[in-house]
Amino acid sequence: MRQQSGSDDTIDFRRAEIARLNREILRYQPRVLCFNGKRAAQEYFRTKSVEYGVQKAPIDNTKVFIAPSTSGAANGAWDLSIWRALARQVKRVQHPA
Repeated sequence: MRQQSGSDDTIDFRRAEIARLNREILRYQPRVLCFNGKRAAQEYFRTKSVEYGVQKAPIDNTKVFIAPSTSGAANGAWDLSIWRALARQVKRVQHPA
């Protein structure tokens, strides 16, 4: 599949290979998976409503985190505290208490 890039309004999300992404997550078992922006997470979870931060339901053993998009077009949703929360999640899985 040819990869796509750009802003959400230029990406054809109908071409997203959600099943393939899920297989890769299950295969590689990352400790934390972060969606860069709500739209990708909405497409993956097939829902219109997602919130920033760690998600209640993991994907198998993978913690799921949704962060604001790093795109300059999304600077209105930028919140450094959410990215700091992601850093804390990563530290927790790297150095469990």
